[in-house]
Amino acid sequence: MKRILFILILNYFFTLSTFAQYNFDIKGYINNKIEPLGKSNLKDNDTVILRFLNISKIDTAYIKNDSFEIKGQVPYPSIAMLEYKYGGFSFDIDNSRYEFYLSLVEDDSANREYRGEIKTKSVFYNKFDNLRKIRVPLNERKSLLQDSLQHTQSRDSMFFYATKIKEIDDSLIIIYDKFAKENPGSYLVAYAFPNIPDFSYKKYYLMYLSLPDSVKNSFYGRNFYSRLMATKNVEANEKNNEKEAELPTIIGIDTAFNNYTLNKNFYKRHRYSLIEFWASWCGPCRRINQDLIKKELLLKEKGVFLVGVSLDNSGESWKIAINEDKTNWLQISDLKAMESPVVKYLRLESIPFNVVVDANGKIIKQNIYGQELDNFLNSLH
Repeated sequence: MKRILFILILNYFFTLSTFAQYNFDIKGYINNKIEPLGKSNLKDNDTVILRFLNISKIDTAYIKNDSFEIKGQVPYPSIAMLEYKYGGFSFDIDNSRYEFYLSLVEDDSANREYRGEIKTKSVFYNKFDNLRKIRVPLNERKSLLQDSLQHTQSRDSMFFYATKIKEIDDSLIIIYDKFAKENPGSYLVAYAFPNIPDFSYKKYYLMYLSLPDSVKNSFYGRNFYSRLMATKNVEANEKNNEKEAELPTIIGIDTAFNNYTLNKNFYKRHRYSLIEFWASWCGPCRRINQDLIKKELLLKEKGVFLVGVSLDNSGESWKIAINEDKTNWLQISDLKAMESPVVKYLRLESIPFNVVVDANGKIIKQNIYGQELDNFLNSLH
């Protein structure tokens, strides 16, 4: 009897741990002092929405007396977007209380906007926020260097930029390694590590295996695993001649929202196809569009068919960018952004990026811009 009771007690605590919930409490405060009762104010009865990005859950609150409150539960630390009629604010939620201060401010051009600030003792929020504050400036610097690298024709400059990019990557790897040691086996590690510069199946599969099942079964664990499998496939392909790798089928829609497929049947209609990966939000990509406009006639003369593949998740933003840039070539997208299958296959960590595919669907060139693209076109007769 005692043994049965002991087993029942164990089952009870196991059930509690399995279905444990993280209780959160968000208290929002709105400051409209620079424009009392103005048209652009958030007012009483306006809606505030808390939309979770990793689970199917939406919470809603209404503003009353310049404040609002949202209480709820999540199964594990989660990512959410707090949306209001003039913007949104992304943050990480666990078993904590959050004070959210939203103030109407005026910038240098006299435009007014709401800016948010969060105060919390949340471990999940603060640890990842600290990592973000270190990581973001380094990635911004890296992006500028990559842009400069793509637009220089000097070998000395290429070497300089490539060296500086590697230095930043090495610094990021050290930062991530320290982060992992400080948070072993946590949701934070599974959340952060797919963004490390040297992320690969070979290097980080053992880290995944070391995660507890609760983390593996979460959104972050599943994403970690899928990214590992994507890099594993790429690593397997790298054992073969890189130039013989085939570009996988790309399925999306064109700007008229008709279904469109890039596959072997498509490629065999052209001598070569230049597939340009870009997005409306990517400044360097938009500048590449202008470069391609200048080369559009030469590309046609050389038998190179130009296709833009957008990594946007908004059809509206994508079409606006196309109209603004005046790009007249074929444009398609699956509107899955960085979750697109071809992104995982090519292991893209930044854009712009392109590939040249021959009539058999084989990748013969990758990431060629500026003088390198000119040299390729001049070699075609």
